[in-house]
Amino acid sequence: MENIRKSDRMWFGSYALSIFGAGASRWVGECSWKEISAYVFWIEQVTHGNAIFIQNGKEYLVNEGEVFLVFPGASIEYRVGPAGVLHKRFAAFCGFATPMLLKTMGISGRDVVHPKRPGDITKACRQLYALMGKEDDESLEDIAVLAYKLLLMLSRDFRPDYPEAINKALLFFEQNLNRHITQEEICAHVHLTPPYFCKLFKRFLGVAPMKYHATQRIGMARRLLTHTSMPIKEIALTSGYSDQLHFSAQFKKYTHVSPREYRRRTTNKGPK
Repeated sequence: MENIRKSDRMWFGSYALSIFGAGASRWVGECSWKEISAYVFWIEQVTHGNAIFIQNGKEYLVNEGEVFLVFPGASIEYRVGPAGVLHKRFAAFCGFATPMLLKTMGISGRDVVHPKRPGDITKACRQLYALMGKEDDESLEDIAVLAYKLLLMLSRDFRPDYPEAINKALLFFEQNLNRHITQEEICAHVHLTPPYFCKLFKRFLGVAPMKYHATQRIGMARRLLTHTSMPIKEIALTSGYSDQLHFSAQFKKYTHVSPREYRRRTTNKGPK
């Protein structure tokens, strides 16, 4: 038995992060689901019984309270586990900021989460299901906020144990993807000298801090090119580049193609 609510307004809307589908299901016996290539990111929490979850060849037994995560492009299969029954709640995410948030929150690459407070996730999924039935403007905003809170709930259970300065820097970078940040500015924000901060950041993230921020900004531009019809000049401004030529040069430096060519290859949106 499946109870699902979807919102086309959220899928085609302007929210950077939201939910376009939420619901609950109760399976028994040999019920299963399989996809060769998942098209969105979604989560499924087991609320009773257990599930066998396979993603890209890796198999897991997911027990009550635990959550399995499905990533775009992944080959997946899940079915009722040894308990013979599977009750679950699920939520499907949309919005151009979703891939960036999954990465910066440390969620990408994780197949199963073992929440310390599984009841919080169950409650959030129930709230989403209730809100999906309304679709007034206020409810749509509440859905977007709750989507972000749900990702935070997931991330707190396996976020890498970075030093406080690194966590502050990552949050600062995430909040300032729309502009250029100098090394002096970020070092002042975390109260460390540039040599020490750069060494510390590279030790934990494997890349220099300014290059990390640049790749995040270009990553946001790539998602905007693929998932919106915004003009390239506007995307450049949104990504913190006042000069479109400079933006194009930086974009090609990191992706090896121009913004226009990248859009042509990844989507049919936007002017040719």
